[in-house]
Amino acid sequence: QGDAAAAGGPGRAIAGRARGGARVVRAVHRSGCVRVSVVIPTFNRAGVVGQAVASALAQTHGDLEVIVVDDGSTDDTAARLRPWLADGRVRWLRRPHGGVAAARNAGVAVATGPVVAFLDSDDLWKPDKLACELAVLTRHPEVDVVFSDLEKFDGALYLGSFMRASPVFLRRLLDAAHPDGRPLPPRAVYLALLEEAFVKPSALTLRREAFWRAGGFDESWSSSEDWEFLLRLARTARFAYVDRPLAVLRVSPDSLHRVDQARGETAMLALLVRERARLRDDPEARAAVARSLRERVKQLAWHYEDGGARRRAATAYLRGFRITRDPTLLVRAAGVWAPPALRRCLRRAARGLRRGGPAALPGGDRDARPEPSGGLLPGAERAVGGREGAGQAPPRGAPDAGPWPSAAASAALVMGNAVGRTPVASATALAMAAAAPTTGGSPTPRTPKGPASEGTSTSSTVTGGTSAAPGSR
Repeated sequence: QGDAAAAGGPGRAIAGRARGGARVVRAVHRSGCVRVSVVIPTFNRAGVVGQAVASALAQTHGDLEVIVVDDGSTDDTAARLRPWLADGRVRWLRRPHGGVAAARNAGVAVATGPVVAFLDSDDLWKPDKLACELAVLTRHPEVDVVFSDLEKFDGALYLGSFMRASPVFLRRLLDAAHPDGRPLPPRAVYLALLEEAFVKPSALTLRREAFWRAGGFDESWSSSEDWEFLLRLARTARFAYVDRPLAVLRVSPDSLHRVDQARGETAMLALLVRERARLRDDPEARAAVARSLRERVKQLAWHYEDGGARRRAATAYLRGFRITRDPTLLVRAAGVWAPPALRRCLRRAARGLRRGGPAALPGGDRDARPEPSGGLLPGAERAVGGREGAGQAPPRGAPDAGPWPSAAASAALVMGNAVGRTPVASATALAMAAAAPTTGGSPTPRTPKGPASEGTSTSSTVTGGTSAAPGSR
């Protein structure tokens, strides 16, 4: 238990309560409460995994088992975990490296409790997390899933409420504070999840049968596997939310969205394109997907711009247009190459197109630029170019239909290397073409109903929780 007690920051404060709370833990354990299986997947997190285990054992709800799934670690994770195995509630499962989705599934497969809670090995729980969530499940037997707010540490950045930095969740689901928890409308949860992954694994507790009914985590996903699972889960399960930060999310320097942001963004784009394909008869949900796709494309392009890769950024926007048919992305592609004065004009043109287009969101400007995340991975933008609908306009009156670029804009897209040869001239022509009035045969611009008329964000940045800081793009 040495590394847990010696740890600094929030880990020390929470882990230190394990010994003081032992008497309470034993008393609750004897009372025969619902057993909770805590699944902690870990891979090369020897320095922090003990803190996660300590925060789980420090729960005031003591009838639990802690299943640590070592996903083929090559560091001294095994040695660091050995002292914790003296507690009969801790189990260690070592397996070949297969990714976090496979590790979570393996943990649930050996779980004995009817309720499962996930805790990532670099995160922490507050001592009353499980007790609060189980109380909600007891009061509301119709609820399958309960999640809570989180605190977030990301380097020097601290967020006291992750959920209040999640705009879609705030707009759709948080009408008032509910510290004791309340069920959420299933349809609203699904629509919000199409735009934002506001539920984080370390804040998620659910009935084991609901986990398997949804099919568990898809082990073919090495990134965005939690969002993919949540979307499937939301189709069959009822969610409840506890409006208290009961978990602590700690973003490490080698987190995926730092070292491999392009792969994460492209995985989310692929997920959204897949989801859109199954929603052909649901205009409201397709409108939510359209907004989410536009945000993901922007995040990927901004990532490349921050790394100085303007050509990749422009390509991401153009391929994003192929996926979404959102003309604002054409204008943004032009802006990548434009001088500052012209970029300001292009931003105004993009906002004008958006107000009448498929991503219109009255009541807020979603062009706020998040802080740069850094990093550059060549070639990752290829995954953006999904072929669904490429080069084709949807039928007249389709739910996603917005203003379409004129023939001049379409011609600009197939001019080969025009952008590379004459950046400013091509950018200007492209922007003017995209902003030009649509011509005969184009669908009539229409504003989608439902969520589009209400008035969103982020993945590690947009989808799920980092507030967008006012920016210049």
